[in-house]
Amino acid sequence: MKCVIIKDQMQSASITGRIRYFKSLLRLYFIEQCSNDFITLTSVPSTCEDVCFIVGHQDKVKDYLERIDVKESTIVLICCDIKHFWNKYDFGGKEVFICKQDEQAFLYKKEEYSFGFDPTESELILFNSPRSELLHNRIENSFNRIR
Repeated sequence: MKCVIIKDQMQSASITGRIRYFKSLLRLYFIEQCSNDFITLTSVPSTCEDVCFIVGHQDKVKDYLERIDVKESTIVLICCDIKHFWNKYDFGGKEVFICKQDEQAFLYKKEEYSFGFDPTESELILFNSPRSELLHNRIENSFNRIR
């Protein structure tokens, strides 16, 4: 399992909050790798789940998907608005989920949830879903499937 946090325009406090969110949400140990553009959290063991979460602004998420070959069979995109590119992108038969959204994903105020970042509705639903459920079921109930 991987969690990719794209750094562009994201404040360091938000990045730290997102790292804490994933560790708390998934209750796994992660190896953290930093590059100029993104931070990758790889679970230990890396094969515990076949899921890749990608967080960032839609243009940067699109750039990431075009540059990096995502190996995981399930991709969860956490960004405000991907309708401009998701139907043009070939996900190679992978399952793809996006945040619940109308025109754009609504962001809740971080102060109200103590996450250190402004969470989407989907992130809140996922975080509050029963840990006893399989992760895939929790994702299906928290995000919109597009593929």
